[in-house]
Amino acid sequence: MKECSAVNERLDWFISDARARYPVDAAWLPQAYTCLLVSSTKARVRGSDQIAVNPAWGVPITPMTYQEAMTTSIGSLDPSSGLFLMPAATFVDATSRQHSPPIQPSDLHPFLSADALTKLATDEDRARAFVPAFLHAVYARYLLAFWDSSHPWVSLEKVFEDAVRADQAPLLKQYEVNLSRGVVAGKVDRGGDVSNMLTYCAPNPATATTAHASKDAPYDASLWCRDSTTGETFALPLRPLFMNNAAHCQQHLNTPPSAHFMLCVDLSSPFGSSGPPRTSHTTAIQKMAIMIQPDSMCSIAWMLSAVNIVT
Repeated sequence: MKECSAVNERLDWFISDARARYPVDAAWLPQAYTCLLVSSTKARVRGSDQIAVNPAWGVPITPMTYQEAMTTSIGSLDPSSGLFLMPAATFVDATSRQHSPPIQPSDLHPFLSADALTKLATDEDRARAFVPAFLHAVYARYLLAFWDSSHPWVSLEKVFEDAVRADQAPLLKQYEVNLSRGVVAGKVDRGGDVSNMLTYCAPNPATATTAHASKDAPYDASLWCRDSTTGETFALPLRPLFMNNAAHCQQHLNTPPSAHFMLCVDLSSPFGSSGPPRTSHTTAIQKMAIMIQPDSMCSIAWMLSAVNIVT
């Protein structure tokens, strides 16, 4: 614990130093917030693109491009990849808390919260913390598209751009997603209203022990979607799974009859490696689900690099 305390103190110093060296000017706080979402979710942009901001800021907005954002030291843009890079340590919760943003920086970067290292000490802790962060990355991708188009229904393909296999990406073109009511954690009663939101089952603090981490982690989520052709709406299941664990997959693969398909995130292979061995259960999942590559849309997938939960 002394080691964790010392490292936490060092992390706090690093964050304070980064904020002092690269302060977020109040005049372009809305643009900096968007840049944080873009950087955290690896959304691709061009230098000439105007930064879309949250209309709820309620302050005068001066148009700014990502190229101009670099001149104000908000971050840097790699022109070859289209990725905008912004150090998360320069924009912490306290920076924007008074504006009640839809996503707090620590929602996307758990290590920015107090005593982060003591909360992320084990593989199970990191897996349990990663899932909500990934789901907030999905919501952030939605917000970026929403603010850009000013329409609450956005392309599902756009939300998961570059994070889906090329042969599966066309399957998303037919569908749109609406998360305008935000992210809701907690069990939703059968028949409860889940429209226009992303919902997920949060772990029970009373039972989420290391021994039961793989059972109690928030693995079951859904997105509110519609068929853009027919207008039919439905809750689309999103299942973060340990594909190398057959028992875990069987426990969490309960696709509702109303779903046209499901989305799956392989937590055991976050970086798109060869993944788990091909078995009957992994082959079945890959046939019934569209696989999402977490490292392609969430900058903290490194948290899962050592995770290999077994039951």
